[in-house]
Amino acid sequence: MSRNVCITAVDGHTGFLIAELLLSEPFASKVDLVVGLILDPSSARASELEGLGAKIVEHQPGCERVMVKTL
Repeated sequence: MSRNVCITAVDGHTGFLIAELLLSEPFASKVDLVVGLILDPSSARASELEGLGAKIVEHQPGCERVMVKTL
């Protein structure tokens, strides 16, 4: 069974730390994919999470159809 996790606001303190925790041991072997929603995909935190293996997706507030299609 695959386990995919989507975390909103990974550019914030809490979202970033949760994503970082899920991508590190011992959780990395239990989660198949971590998707992080972020307002600025060119930020330093986005780059750091991508380096750890997360998929970064630009969040567009108010555009529900775009987000559903993206995810």
